[in-house]
Amino acid sequence: MAELKTSGFNAETAKNLLLDAGAVYKNFNKTAFTGTLIGATQGGNSFRVQPNMRNIPIDGVKSEYVKGLTVIDSVEVSLTTNLLEVTKDTITMALGAITETSHDSDYDSIRGKQYLTDNDYLENIAYVGKLSGSKKPVIIIIYIALNHGGLSLDMQDAAEGKLPITFHGHVDSSDLENPPFEILYPKPVTNSATLDTATFTKETPVDAVFTITSSGEAKCMGVKLNIYALKTSEYTVVGDTVTVKKEYLGTLEDGDHIFTLVMDSGNNITAPKITVGA
Repeated sequence: MAELKTSGFNAETAKNLLLDAGAVYKNFNKTAFTGTLIGATQGGNSFRVQPNMRNIPIDGVKSEYVKGLTVIDSVEVSLTTNLLEVTKDTITMALGAITETSHDSDYDSIRGKQYLTDNDYLENIAYVGKLSGSKKPVIIIIYIALNHGGLSLDMQDAAEGKLPITFHGHVDSSDLENPPFEILYPKPVTNSATLDTATFTKETPVDAVFTITSSGEAKCMGVKLNIYALKTSEYTVVGDTVTVKKEYLGTLEDGDHIFTLVMDSGNNITAPKITVGA
């Protein structure tokens, strides 16, 4: 019987964590990866996709849930943020339906209205968050975004006023089938290495040189042999080349040795073995 683990923690866990609150952009361009930051937040951001499912009852079937008989009636998509910056732009996004004019040389005027036009919807709202094991962020885009909750500002002494906004995604008449969101998740970074010479002879020692190939420009952050982490005096890293010095290799016992190249993203590399001999 195979040994079963009682914890999901594994060697890759530390590289698959969504870190910190992230940032929120409006009108994000997913081709150029550009957009407009809507401002600093406090208290984090929350993304929600809630399908409203309905189970079709059948006479004589005792189970409430039957495969193939659950349908999705609708999907609600939203992103909730707590804006710390109170600007004309964030007030406008909170109100949703507004008219804006110039009051005088010192003030702009923002007024509510009783109807929505296409211009009141944002093209999209995007959350951009850091993934621990990747140099590329996770990006969540909500399309045709609009706040349904209106404007609520609480001001008090010794505290900052926050502007809570929940952006809801909307479908367009040109695409009624797909829920109005998209998640751009970084593809896994794959790393490998080659070795210039697989045999080390103590009588005529030379450095062992590994050349790294990475799909995501990952960098080597260290070298291990079993549980021993080599000292920085025992190896060098220059770009994609890792050199284990001959002085260290000369201290190893005769036989096969397999080094691990510790990478800053993607998989760590189990390097080709080096055979040490007299």
